[in-house]
Amino acid sequence: DLHRRPELAWTERATAATVRERLTALGITWRACAETGTWIELNCNPYRFDLDWRQWPYARSKGVKCVINCDAHRFEHAGFLRLGAGVARKGWLERRDVMNTLPLAKLKKELALKRGG
Repeated sequence: DLHRRPELAWTERATAATVRERLTALGITWRACAETGTWIELNCNPYRFDLDWRQWPYARSKGVKCVINCDAHRFEHAGFLRLGAGVARKGWLERRDVMNTLPLAKLKKELALKRGG
């Protein structure tokens, strides 16, 4: 159904609702992400923004952390990180909510914990 009625970029309301329903049916919710320590990607490529900034305050209130990713396929795409930081700020995320703002040693420690080490 999603491919039969494509939506224009930044207006994917039906798509977002379908994805939300399917994830919820699978038990994948913000609460589940917080309970499992799952980090959520904030994809900041302007052609693939996949999470609305309005979702982040609720996710943050549940303890969900994010990783800002520019989804770079070219060197120039690294500049999209500024867009990601803007989306994070708009969603009321702070530095402590964004895992790839940690100092390298702390990030390595967090990654080791996720890998069971």
